[in-house]
Amino acid sequence: MPITLPVGFPKTPSTARVATDTNFVSIADLTRPQIHEELIRRYGSQRIMQDLFAIHGQEVPVAGETFSHFEDEFIYENGTMSIATAPTSGFAASTFTVAAAFLYDDNGTQAGGNLKHSLRIGDIIEFAVGKQKAVVTAVPANNTVTLKPFKAWGFTAPNNAQDLEFYIAGRVNKQRGTTPDESLTSRVNKYENRLMIMDDRTVRTGSELAEMIWVQVQDHTGRTGWTWGLKNEGDFVNRFETQCEILGLILGESTSASAPGATDGLITSRGYLEDIALNGGTLALGGSPFDIDDFRTMAKHAIKYGGGAEYGFYVGLELRDTIDQALGAENAYFSGGNNFGAFQNSEDMMLNLGFTGVKVLGVKFAVKTYELFNHPKLLGTKLNAASGSFDYDKWGFAIPLDKKNDADGVPRAAITTRFKELDGYSRYLEMWVDGAVNGVYTTRVDELGINLRAHRGWQTFAAIRHMLVTG
Repeated sequence: MPITLPVGFPKTPSTARVATDTNFVSIADLTRPQIHEELIRRYGSQRIMQDLFAIHGQEVPVAGETFSHFEDEFIYENGTMSIATAPTSGFAASTFTVAAAFLYDDNGTQAGGNLKHSLRIGDIIEFAVGKQKAVVTAVPANNTVTLKPFKAWGFTAPNNAQDLEFYIAGRVNKQRGTTPDESLTSRVNKYENRLMIMDDRTVRTGSELAEMIWVQVQDHTGRTGWTWGLKNEGDFVNRFETQCEILGLILGESTSASAPGATDGLITSRGYLEDIALNGGTLALGGSPFDIDDFRTMAKHAIKYGGGAEYGFYVGLELRDTIDQALGAENAYFSGGNNFGAFQNSEDMMLNLGFTGVKVLGVKFAVKTYELFNHPKLLGTKLNAASGSFDYDKWGFAIPLDKKNDADGVPRAAITTRFKELDGYSRYLEMWVDGAVNGVYTTRVDELGINLRAHRGWQTFAAIRHMLVTG
């Protein structure tokens, strides 16, 4: 008995490259496609984190959830005081009221009761208005002081009666006089922050992990292969590390009972930008372009508050553009190339016209574009200008590049990454897998899950030396 063939068989090749009931696809379709074997990274490397905290800081383990440090305060005193009617002539003793911001308790803080000023009988002060000098002759109350001028009072009433700036120049005494009964208490500031847990997870099926793709890819370590799972793992790790850096920048603490930390148990670490906004120096441009005078302002702040001789100045793209224009305008020989010039005929302001460094008043700023501020999917998002887009591309921050010794004589970097660790168990960055694929059999599901967790926080030392520039 003959074998019955399928209906329409034998088939003939089709003139078009389409399979029908009476023909088969052309032999041309059996030719391997000519595919470029390298995946084109049209956005460049998407590992955009710049290891900011690792480059400029140290990594120090901590066993608890919180960490703190103390910083000394100025040992000199100044403030403001007011008087209802300013004395305009003569040498009459006059009583002034010291502003509440300059009243302290016996521990040198403003947290307790019985706040009082630090002026003592015999102290000599100088007012900013008219450079008026006066001596303390009496202390009627914790917030008042009686003064007698060395030269006739010269205030112009009533405009100069409020918020009179002063500083304590020192003390004088008469022969056979006695030293003061009161002593000044040194003040310290306590800074505290906490760790936070950051995590993420990605999942791939077993079939996907065993399937070859047309293009060669690589993971975060540079390992190459022909499976999509390899690229996914690389993107997953790179994205996680970048997001850890972002959270270390932007997050701020909230003590409100309605905040997520109180209602949902989400504990956050105070980010670097928040730290500088609260405790550092801020230069608000208010929409104006950055210019050379702004460099001078930053240099003066660094000098006044014990900053370093060198700063890493990380800036967004728009801020970098105005900096470059300002430097170019200052240099008569600017032609867009990499050469050197001097501001105001002074080597003190030598700059590289590649816009990598500026030296002003002895303080050097190494300018670097900070990619996270510009990324169109992150801090550089510009989706709805009408309702207000992010303006991080107009921001910048300056980090001291030197190290200061702490109380134990140990040099401390400007920023320290604190991470959870105890008895050899480190939670700086943990990675583990689960599933039932390729040697990992912890569940019954045909998938491979990759998990990441980082338990970190950030500590800024001497935040007053750091500077934040906002657009």
